[in-house]
Amino acid sequence: ALVGLTTGLFTGISRAATGLIYISPGSTSVQVGDSFTIALRINPGTSVNAVQATIGYNASDLQWLSNSIGAFSTCTQNSGGGGAVTVSCAMLGSSTNSDSLIANISFKALVGSGSDTLSVNNVEAANNGSYTDPSASSGSVSFTSPAPAPSPDPSPSAPSSGGHSSKSS
Repeated sequence: ALVGLTTGLFTGISRAATGLIYISPGSTSVQVGDSFTIALRINPGTSVNAVQATIGYNASDLQWLSNSIGAFSTCTQNSGGGGAVTVSCAMLGSSTNSDSLIANISFKALVGSGSDTLSVNNVEAANNGSYTDPSASSGSVSFTSPAPAPSPDPSPSAPSSGGHSSKSS
């Protein structure tokens, strides 16, 4: 029933062009091997009880690790990998009209230079079948390598005594 609810919500005709689905922070910098989390959020501009979005990313640069769902806790899609993260979730019996977390999405950086766009697309939001047609705002990730470890100073050599010791018998 929920599949029909959320899927059906996003195939209608009535659209109001209200709100924004976005990534926070809008840009971040990470080192190769680091795990990090971005927030997918909605500032709906009106009451909504269902959201849908896909985050596109370069799978050569990033490895998707997990999604942790926020205010819209009943999901028909909550998956990632291979260059896309998709969430399609609803609030059952309630709605929100304030800035809300859709999902925290965790990645691991696979490269140590360059940047990648986290593109937000296929966005939809609705309240009981009334679409709000939100705008989307993408994010970006810059990759860095850790600074090389300083080379250790050579260990000081033992001071020389300058004289010779002799044994007397």
